[in-house]
Amino acid sequence: MPDEDLFLGSGSDHRSPLSENQEVSGVAEHEIGNVWKVECSKKDEFWVRDTPIKLVHKDTGAYLQAIPGKVFGAPIDGNLEVSCSKNPKSSNHEWAVMEGFFFKEQ
Repeated sequence: MPDEDLFLGSGSDHRSPLSENQEVSGVAEHEIGNVWKVECSKKDEFWVRDTPIKLVHKDTGAYLQAIPGKVFGAPIDGNLEVSCSKNPKSSNHEWAVMEGFFFKEQ
């Protein structure tokens, strides 16, 4: 099977299985509903390493989240459910880059 690009998709018409929030899934095609906005913290204008950001689903305004208590038992025990919620104050919405390629400011 050839490698395929996967996009992060979501929509308000589907519920996630554990939390019943807005579902998030990997999809094979880029569609209108698969657009996300990076929201930097107010003090940072740019997305920088080790600084939390939020990912906002453009069509629904919901924030990407992982809730520590929502864990799958199968197919891979211990995986967290990833879903969306419209509560902008939740710490479950914060994501940070920990690995990758970083470029020094010139």
